[in-house]
Amino acid sequence: MADEEGLDLPDDALVQVLLRLPTSSRRRFRLVCKHWRNLINERTPEWRARARILTFLCHRGISRAHVFDDGGGAPRHAWTYRSSNDRGFVHLVGSCNGLLCLHDNAASPGFAGGTLSAVSVTNPLTGKTVALPPVPAPWELEHVHVRGALGKYSFGYHPTTGEYKVVHIPWRRGQAVDVVWVFTLGGASWREVPVVGTPGATSCHRSSEAATVDGVAYWLNAPCDRVVALDLGDERVTWLDTPAAAAPRPAPEEAGRWQLTSVHARLGLAVASRTRVIVWVLERRGENEQPRWSLRYRLVGQPQPHPRLWNSAAAAELAGWWVTAPHLTHGGYVVSESWDRSRLYRHKIVAGVADRHDRSERRKPLEVPVLGANHEFYCSPTKVFAYVESHEPLPTMRGHGGRSASSSTSRAAN
Repeated sequence: MADEEGLDLPDDALVQVLLRLPTSSRRRFRLVCKHWRNLINERTPEWRARARILTFLCHRGISRAHVFDDGGGAPRHAWTYRSSNDRGFVHLVGSCNGLLCLHDNAASPGFAGGTLSAVSVTNPLTGKTVALPPVPAPWELEHVHVRGALGKYSFGYHPTTGEYKVVHIPWRRGQAVDVVWVFTLGGASWREVPVVGTPGATSCHRSSEAATVDGVAYWLNAPCDRVVALDLGDERVTWLDTPAAAAPRPAPEEAGRWQLTSVHARLGLAVASRTRVIVWVLERRGENEQPRWSLRYRLVGQPQPHPRLWNSAAAAELAGWWVTAPHLTHGGYVVSESWDRSRLYRHKIVAGVADRHDRSERRKPLEVPVLGANHEFYCSPTKVFAYVESHEPLPTMRGHGGRSASSSTSRAAN
């Protein structure tokens, strides 16, 4: 190839140079020109790799992540994460370019003093982990027993800046959210980003998780009538209405039925009822046009009783529910989960409809190792992410050194 100054560099030589760069740098170089984008897409391994399904099951004191090949069956990788408190829970905030962001919501024994919340980012393939400093937000003891009381976290990568950021959205009972906190990997401290003056942004819904899609962190406000957006590039806060056709808004005890999710790298809103899940997708048709919601999928299937009440093994496979968050689509498939959380089933989407009862498109189930007896009574809902194997390096934290994850992580590969 030749640039405007007449530099002539063969494609093979350019590829060799690009392969010596960190994955995050190659992502930014895709923006140089179409030729560079095509070379990186076609001839560097990370861009040829297909995203795999990563499941995350959270149990008191211990959580497990499993990565599956397209063929299904037993997991390709299995990683275990232990809370620093036997009664704590480790949650997976997000998966991005091979990095996992973890949140331990009971990082110190007891509630008297110490940090109640700890966040880290790890690359499980390299075993490297960085621990983030505590969020400088005052937790009140009356809130710690309430689900979501420590607020929401989101983790993402901005394709233009090449930066990874963790976002914390506080939640306090009866109080407005006037700021969110942002931490850039490689930085030294959290920063305040004000949301005051942004209509509908001064609240956060406790039961719906945040989601990061294409460099933007999103969360639902308390009434579920607006989605708040934080651009990870310029850290500007905006908002948009949720789909008018999705009304009526859920009652407080049913609001967990509304979940933000990623649908083919676009923001989605999954609205669940007893018989189906309706999925809306935010469409951006042009730079000068306002984004619009469009109805994309209907996931249908009657609710099923516990499989122990079924005599038919085939019928028992149909029990369970759709897994809609934080990543809904996996190629052309969506995922449902068995009642005992030991299997996941992929269902082909045809003409915008996926039917749990249609066995013709079902592929080999994903065998999810369970955490132990009675685990279903203590676990949070299974979460499903997209995961791409990568040896992405972790930025060195200013004032915080990286540490090995071997003490909290065990790895097994088929």
